[in-house]
Amino acid sequence: MQVLVDTILSEHAGGVIFSGQQPDGQRLIVKLAERIFPASGDLFEVSGTEGTYTDARGIRHRQIEATTADRLRTSGRLLGPWLQTLPGIGPERAQRLLDRFGPDLLDVLDDPTRLTDIAEALAPGRSATGIKLASLVMARLAKRQTAEANAIAEGEFYRNLEDIGVSDRPAARALYRLIGSKDAWAKLQRHPYALAGVVPWAKADHLAQRLLSTAGVSDPGQHPDRLIGACDAVWRDILDSGDTAAQQDEFEARLAKLRVDPAAALQAGLAAKRVLRRGDLLRPPGAAALERRVATEINRIRRVGSSFAHEPDIHHHLTGLTDEQRTAVVEILCRRFALLQGFAGTGKTTTMRALVAAHEARGGRVILASLAGKAALRLSRSTGRLATTIARLLHGLTKRQQLVGQGRAVPDLLPFIDSQTMVIIDEGSMVDLVAWSKLLPLIPDGASLVIVGDVAQLPPIGLGCVYHDLVAANDDVLYLTQVQRQAAGNDIVTGATQVRQGQPLRPPAYNGIQPGLTLLECDDDEQLVALAQLRQDCTAAQISNDDLLVIAGLRQTCRDINQAMQDQRRQQGAVGTRLGPQAAFVSIGDPVICGRNRYDEALMNGLMGSVASIEPVEILLDGEVEPRALSPEALIEMQSAWGITCHRAQGSEARIVIVLLDGTRILTRRWLYTAITRGIEQVILVGSQQALERCIERDDERTTAFAMELAAA
Repeated sequence: MQVLVDTILSEHAGGVIFSGQQPDGQRLIVKLAERIFPASGDLFEVSGTEGTYTDARGIRHRQIEATTADRLRTSGRLLGPWLQTLPGIGPERAQRLLDRFGPDLLDVLDDPTRLTDIAEALAPGRSATGIKLASLVMARLAKRQTAEANAIAEGEFYRNLEDIGVSDRPAARALYRLIGSKDAWAKLQRHPYALAGVVPWAKADHLAQRLLSTAGVSDPGQHPDRLIGACDAVWRDILDSGDTAAQQDEFEARLAKLRVDPAAALQAGLAAKRVLRRGDLLRPPGAAALERRVATEINRIRRVGSSFAHEPDIHHHLTGLTDEQRTAVVEILCRRFALLQGFAGTGKTTTMRALVAAHEARGGRVILASLAGKAALRLSRSTGRLATTIARLLHGLTKRQQLVGQGRAVPDLLPFIDSQTMVIIDEGSMVDLVAWSKLLPLIPDGASLVIVGDVAQLPPIGLGCVYHDLVAANDDVLYLTQVQRQAAGNDIVTGATQVRQGQPLRPPAYNGIQPGLTLLECDDDEQLVALAQLRQDCTAAQISNDDLLVIAGLRQTCRDINQAMQDQRRQQGAVGTRLGPQAAFVSIGDPVICGRNRYDEALMNGLMGSVASIEPVEILLDGEVEPRALSPEALIEMQSAWGITCHRAQGSEARIVIVLLDGTRILTRRWLYTAITRGIEQVILVGSQQALERCIERDDERTTAFAMELAAA
């Protein structure tokens, strides 16, 4: 049945409820468990199960639990609700247009030669006003028709994909963005192996061959596009692991597993420029462009000389520092680009505090930022200056740039960077290639950039390992190597140091919630039971959710932990709601984590928070004072954070950290070091001593070509 939308009753992460009229004038409420972003005046073809709904006043309404809602083109007779929403039109003028032109209204509004006719209908006897209103209506209609055509084409694209077996909407959206046009389905039919970039190879290959067979290709298995698609599939897996390049033998070995001729596929990929060669490395074009951009920006910042005519006496700001720390501060003040590399307990925070004071003493400004909210909060407390997340900094700088470009007033609260500004990025080892590519162009000539980090930690969640590569290049790097006296007696720092150095680690047995690093020995299949007991111990010790962090190696383990806690919260009678597939039940106070970067909302993959409100849904993000509402798309991507992977825990910290030594075939020394250094007071390792030893024995590295770009830029 067809429904013309006139009222949006509810929009939330789990779907939408709207009401409207059918062509026969009857009203209908539509409830759909999918985000389709309807607007007043939109026309939908709806199917599902019809029933009734009784509101709080006891009035019954027709309602349909829709399974599908497909957008249709709105006819002239049905434009009334939309026309009424336009400035200066309203119900009366909208009705005049409908009365005057009837079913031909859409054609009339689409015909520039009818401008005066439309003007007369809108404002009889008032030519100037009528022309102005008519021009507005025609311009808005053109914009609406473009958006409507795009939405219809996108919907048809998804339905066509579902017909051939692709029901994964996120993958379908990614493919639509990749192709990027209204005729996406026609383009996909001509080049079906575009599927390989977003769908696992076995399924992409099967579907692509079906499409080619339908198009009359006699031997789709030998189609040239299949070789290029195989290269795309290999890059998909490589990029998912964070690498931005590959050795040729590894690349060909991956191609062979896809049942294509490795040499022929590589040649096809090189010829189509889907594979680039740089030295002895192969690279995907997108990642290569990102690395080139970041390297160029870093060298631009490096090459600008100091803007300070003289340096004041800063020695009183260096009191209490070690020789290493003092040297680092003085050297950084003389450079426009520097890295401060320090392992756990070597006094990076103390050094940053002195650096901030010294730079301000010479008349400079400082901007402090970190990947995670809790890290930013810690940085604020330690330096006495406001620190923010990198995502919020990017959001503010981009907003300022937009307002300046539009000639509009810029709020004082928005951050700005000038030639006197020193930007300090803490936890820099965790910032990925994409974030650097967005941040660095916003740093003007003359400003200085200091990146603080620890190469012993895991590389970022996303692409590349920029900080690690910069430290390996050994340019503009200041090192802190001495564990400070106050940290030397800390069991967590001592244990982390042993792990980093590859030394054996034998923590004492767990004996309750108390400071230190301990091991709760158990078999792999007993870890979740042990975790449940540890949670009870934490509850008895009055440890809140904000003070507890649970880290696991495998995503499946995290899913099991989150599912168990969601079930427990339901059984406890907590009032909750669904955010999305990976946060199927959350209640007030429950921990959540961002699932992807959304710089326009100041969100970054791995940013944690807690649910502050259910109706409406609001999230209090780490490092922020007030909870805020997120877009429906962002809410759908939120995940429960009762248990998270170590990559997602980067930049966060908690009083009590529980580390499950699951999946020991993939756990590494960097993984364990990163997990341990998330703890402030106590770290509890859960697993066997043998699993712990295997972690320490195994190291890992990413493959990138960033160093080559840095040298060439």
